[in-house]
Amino acid sequence: MEIELKEIRDFIGSIPPFDRLPMPLVEQLTHETAIRYFRRGSALPPGDVTPVSYTHLTLPTTYSV
Repeated sequence: MEIELKEIRDFIGSIPPFDRLPMPLVEQLTHETAIRYFRRGSALPPGDVTPVSYTHLTLPTTYSV
């Protein structure tokens, strides 16, 4: 697994309710997850997506690792 996918897997696996799933399932979710980036102030949901077909997570624009 590439380092970027490992970081995404670790992040997904750290937030409820995903933190209660077995790691193989979290890894499967990681491979099936689509990530899109939007500019600040962009409308959510984007015009090409219906509200029931996505889940979004908003992260701060700056953070420390």
